[in-house]
Amino acid sequence: MRLASRLEKLADTNRWYILSLESIYVRDCLVTAFPASDNAPPLTISNDVMAYPKSYRYLAFIMLDGGLKPRLDLPHEDDQEDVRRVLDRNLAFLDGTEGAATKN
Repeated sequence: MRLASRLEKLADTNRWYILSLESIYVRDCLVTAFPASDNAPPLTISNDVMAYPKSYRYLAFIMLDGGLKPRLDLPHEDDQEDVRRVLDRNLAFLDGTEGAATKN
């Protein structure tokens, strides 16, 4: 995963603060901790899991198994428009132009 973060240093306190941390999912895989045995049931991937993008499908599998339901629309490498939006927002933040259109 690639992480895009925004940090800001406040002049009055001289401390850094994390404003945001966004992830872009790149590659996903499962690595078994124990080799398969004759008694182990086969891994079954349901249609619910297959609905997730390839970039974070196995992460979704683990989360769904744990009772969590990740969003289907997270930025990932197969959706370059979403990746570009994340990066453009961060560039606008650095340029000081983020939200300028909504402030007028």
